[in-house]
Amino acid sequence: MSIARLLSSEPWSSTAAKSTREKEPTTSSNQPGAPFNCCTAHKLKTVPLDFFLAVNCYMYYDNMSRINNQFSVGVHIMTALGDHHGEQVTSTHVTASVRAHDSQVRSVLSKLVKAGLVVTSRGRNGFSSLSRPANKISLLEIYKAVEAPLVFSIHQYPKEKTCRTSCTHKQAMVELLEDTQRAFEAHLGRRMLSEMVAKARSYK
Repeated sequence: MSIARLLSSEPWSSTAAKSTREKEPTTSSNQPGAPFNCCTAHKLKTVPLDFFLAVNCYMYYDNMSRINNQFSVGVHIMTALGDHHGEQVTSTHVTASVRAHDSQVRSVLSKLVKAGLVVTSRGRNGFSSLSRPANKISLLEIYKAVEAPLVFSIHQYPKEKTCRTSCTHKQAMVELLEDTQRAFEAHLGRRMLSEMVAKARSYK
């Protein structure tokens, strides 16, 4: 999703929010008076909606954890290939280095191949290698190749029209995100993969 579209995204309609408030208690049955916490919602047994909220929270954070490390995994893979440049590096070797699920490694590796940063040979035990020297590949190219998320996210909410903070916060954060993202990408564009390879090779 583009930064501009963040302004128009509303996860809850006012009608849905009102309906939810009417149907859902905001306290735990185990701790009367305590604020509702989605992280402990699985303990609530009286209202079915609490269960679905807990599931949604779990799926959101699980998904974010998988998405947010794509850039790190991508740089790890590229660094390993740069460190062993000229050698026959198999997917098994890469997976063992990253120590992530092989499906995630394959997914990230396929994006790097699609972006033209990595070349591979066919076959179950095919080899992978950098498409060009590490000092000719910027970290920005890897960041874009793996479709990493923006530097931070903006929480979505229906505006409370009686609160000026609620009405202006999203736009203010979008402007901050645009500036921060631009600076972040400019910095990555000046950093080369060879720096990461050098750090790996300095390990004793």
